[in-house]
Amino acid sequence: MNEKYEVNLVESDKSVIKNSKKKESSINNHNFVSQDLRSIIKNCLLKSNTKINKILLIGNKSNYIYDQLHQVFSDVQFIIANRSVKTLNLFNNKNIEEKNYLVHFIDVFDGRALFNFTLKFNKFDLVIISNLYNHNENKKRIRYSARFIFKHLIKKKGIFCIVNSIQDSESSIFPYLKKVKPLLNNKIKMKISEGPLNLTIYVKK
Repeated sequence: MNEKYEVNLVESDKSVIKNSKKKESSINNHNFVSQDLRSIIKNCLLKSNTKINKILLIGNKSNYIYDQLHQVFSDVQFIIANRSVKTLNLFNNKNIEEKNYLVHFIDVFDGRALFNFTLKFNKFDLVIISNLYNHNENKKRIRYSARFIFKHLIKKKGIFCIVNSIQDSESSIFPYLKKVKPLLNNKIKMKISEGPLNLTIYVKK
């Protein structure tokens, strides 16, 4: 029987982004933007001076996000992770001719699975979690997951991006990493047919 447990994490994150109030106000704006995710990621890479060699995509919009990022990062290694085997098979069927990705089954709320994933794949330059955290009402489990990923799966100067669908454009943005200030907190539109999405981006110093 697979036993689920949460990995104990330290209370304080040493990787705190230190921005002046002036810099924070210029980066953290909460207005709706129609800019696509690809452009936002490219801008964040320029700000953080980050070079991308390995990307991890976790969640239910991986196909769309991969299509966008693959156009820019065609030579990097992608890992596509999901807790749905059906979703992973659909991704494989759609991208069968591509050679720059691997698929992996994982539950981001399972501490042991995250730990084993770290041992197998080490750290990434960019991790994007899409449409997963907003489907779990247990805020403690969400924070454990986000903190573990930020601490153990993100390289120095790496980017951690969380994309969630929202019901209300005025809804408050959940602080996934209490002691780390996001580089960007905003609302975006990924597809014309979809409503606005919450986008939160952290950079590991």
